Amino acid sequence: MTLVTAGRVGKPHGLDGSFYVERPRHELPEGAEVTLAGHAHRIVRRAGTDERPLIRLAGVDDPGALGGELLLVEDELGQGEWLASDLVGLSVPGLGKVAQPIRVAISGTTVSPPIFQSLELLGRERTFARITRCVARAGSAS
Repeated sequence: MTLVTAGRVGKPHGLDGSFYVERPRHELPEGAEVTLAGHAHRIVRRAGTDERPLIRLAGVDDPGALGGELLLVEDELGQGEWLASDLVGLSVPGLGKVAQPIRVAISGTTVSPPIFQSLELLGRERTFARITRCVARAGSAS
């Protein structure tokens, strides 16, 4: 078990400290424990939908100040998933030939934060969408 991303703190809702979860990757049931900004909190309210959960955390009265922060939960990594910290310093044969095109596809420029950090911040869906769009453009240009 390790801490994995469950989503990000989104827009506040109401006056009780509830907020929407952006890009949810976990069910986030009522009673579950999450880590937010280095502190453990229990989910005391769960509403909304699976695609747009609405939660309230014990001890969080102003979620507006935490907008965009990662919500972490204890979970197993899925097959083919690794922590970014496990990949630091690894050598991937042939990555040198694709690293710069991937950087351009995801950031739109040849200068960006480290690739793995950028990929993690974008998330799987947005990363694939950007790479797919870039490959489609390259294919239509040839």
